[in-house]
Amino acid sequence: MKTGRLSITPEADRLSAFGEKEHRNAVNFLQNNPFFRLLLPFITGIVLTRHIHLSDAVAVGFVTLAAVFISASFLLQKSRHYYSFRYLFGVGIFILSAVGGYKLTENRNATNDRFDFLSQKGIFRIELTGAPVEKANSYQCEISLRQHFDSLHCENATGNAIVYFQKDSASAKLLYGDLLIVEAVFDKPDGVLNPYGFDYAAYLKRQGIGATAYIAADKWMQTGSSTTFSLRRTADKCRNHLLNIYRQFGIEGQEFAVLAALTLGYTDSLDRETRDIYSGSGAMHVLAVSGLHVGIVYAVFMLLFGRLRRNSLQRQIRTLLAVLFLWAYAFIAGLSPSVIRATTMFTFMAAGTALNRRPQTYNTLFLSAFVMLLVNPNYLFEIGFQLSYSAVLSIVLTMKLFGKKLQDKDRWLWRLLLVSFAAQAGTAPFTVYYFNQFPVYFLLTNTVVIPAASVIVYSAVLLLAASFLPLLSSVIATMLIRFIRIVNTTLDIIHRLPFSQWHIAIEESQVVLLFTAVACFIGYCTTKKYLPLLFCCTAVFTSCLIDLFVHYRTITTSQVIVYAGIKHTHVGFIAGKSNMVYSGDLSELNRITKTFRLRKMHDKPHTVSQNDGYDNGFVRFKSNTFLVLTNDSLTGKTASEALEIDYLIVGEKATPTADDLFTLLTPKHVIVDKTITNRHHNSIEKTCLEQSIAFHSIRKQGAYILSFTD
Repeated sequence: MKTGRLSITPEADRLSAFGEKEHRNAVNFLQNNPFFRLLLPFITGIVLTRHIHLSDAVAVGFVTLAAVFISASFLLQKSRHYYSFRYLFGVGIFILSAVGGYKLTENRNATNDRFDFLSQKGIFRIELTGAPVEKANSYQCEISLRQHFDSLHCENATGNAIVYFQKDSASAKLLYGDLLIVEAVFDKPDGVLNPYGFDYAAYLKRQGIGATAYIAADKWMQTGSSTTFSLRRTADKCRNHLLNIYRQFGIEGQEFAVLAALTLGYTDSLDRETRDIYSGSGAMHVLAVSGLHVGIVYAVFMLLFGRLRRNSLQRQIRTLLAVLFLWAYAFIAGLSPSVIRATTMFTFMAAGTALNRRPQTYNTLFLSAFVMLLVNPNYLFEIGFQLSYSAVLSIVLTMKLFGKKLQDKDRWLWRLLLVSFAAQAGTAPFTVYYFNQFPVYFLLTNTVVIPAASVIVYSAVLLLAASFLPLLSSVIATMLIRFIRIVNTTLDIIHRLPFSQWHIAIEESQVVLLFTAVACFIGYCTTKKYLPLLFCCTAVFTSCLIDLFVHYRTITTSQVIVYAGIKHTHVGFIAGKSNMVYSGDLSELNRITKTFRLRKMHDKPHTVSQNDGYDNGFVRFKSNTFLVLTNDSLTGKTASEALEIDYLIVGEKATPTADDLFTLLTPKHVIVDKTITNRHHNSIEKTCLEQSIAFHSIRKQGAYILSFTD
């Protein structure tokens, strides 16, 4: 009998070598970037808090298991079996980091949730812990609860809230740190009220804010100001002083709003038109102080201390001075979260550059993110945090791949375009997910706006430095105003170009798939192997399949949706892609339903008419009769017999009492939206309960959705 011998073909040999090379690359990456091994499980633990509940007993069990793994790895270190169990230490650290991220986030959220005397009318002593922000009809302030008073005694109270003071001459004088006595009801913020709507309650909870309130002009009085030192209050005063210098030299309107946002992170003066121009053209990132601005400021300081570079000690002193001045800039910019985040990132990266001849850029980046999340794990869910780190990581990866080919000084434009493309590619999934749009001409925009941002920052520094020289500073201010106008006009032109925006909405799963595709494409560019490219194409194809499934569900489903409007009543009658609406204000409707409409691929809404079966509030849809009552047409009316209808929708300016309504109508279901008064709402709810009529409160339960499957 012949015996065979295993033969290794050249193709198999190359495949095996490729696998070993990829394994070595992965191991080297993990060894060179230890903070990635901490950051990944830590983020996993933070994310898990949104999906599962982990009891203390289970957490202790996981920690015990991790301790066993780590201990075993040390005990087996000199054993001949150590190689087989070499992963025990890494698995133990992964479990510990994940549990740590979970429990830290859980404890933080439990603290953020606390607010004493919620939904109770009373007298409270409060302190303004944020600078008042002017709105159309009010001043918005962040406050901290101090005391609660009743008829018998006074007791301490805890909690943070957003308060809206009725606009008048007195509220216009409110300042950070003022102490007030107010009569108010602090309510829990609204959660998700409309399909694919914004979760305002979760957003405020991550900021440590547990309530909101509106306070009329005659329901508060000032009792003094806080004498406790506050770093934020001092920083805010410094920023206001610099803003007043801008105003002193005649910078106002749109130019002031852009300059204040770009240099000091003050965005309260930005109007909707300016925001639309910058977001539509792809330049919105320059209006929030971020890595771009901090990088420009850091470059200025490094240039000022340029002589300190003869030896290692001087380079370290140079970096230390630049970092100190960078934090001084963060201070005068108001110590906003975005400024702190960008400054922290640059601090770690600068320290890594100063202390190492070959700095580990990735590890430094992971370290800064890990420290930020240790301070506040909820930063992970902030849009600015996600955009900052995804942009920087994408830029670093891209420049490592292609940057060496563009080192020549005459290729600065190509480097700028490469950086712009990398930043846009790295943040595109987040941009589309959060803002439902993608700026088509982003390369053109960034070619204009990034150099322009540098010029504006440098000019603003000169203006502030020369503010005690009236003639020189006036010249600088005049030139700055004209330059900002040119930039705004240019961006407006780009914004108005045909097809300047691609409007689209995606699911969370598609965000993950798109980032997977980007990572795999980078892997393909790095290795020149087709396996990463295959995974990239698979991820893109899967994302397209999700869109096809959504489209199929849309064309085979009909719905009636009573939306949670802010000031008006909105009812959608959706048949497949057709989107008929009854709306008191189409602009408000578009704002609250944009993501839902794009995600479900519905047509643009058109107002129902008689051709659609609409007649004086009555709509016949899918064999059901709906009455949308938003006026006083039934007030004082009588009828010999009540009219039977399937659905009664009460909102906006409807004034009939509950007795009048149910004398004239016999509905099977009653939906009451947010726009009617509490008294009217409660009266209708009580009558429905007495007569066993199905009742839905938009205010309490969110949008009413009735689906029909074809």
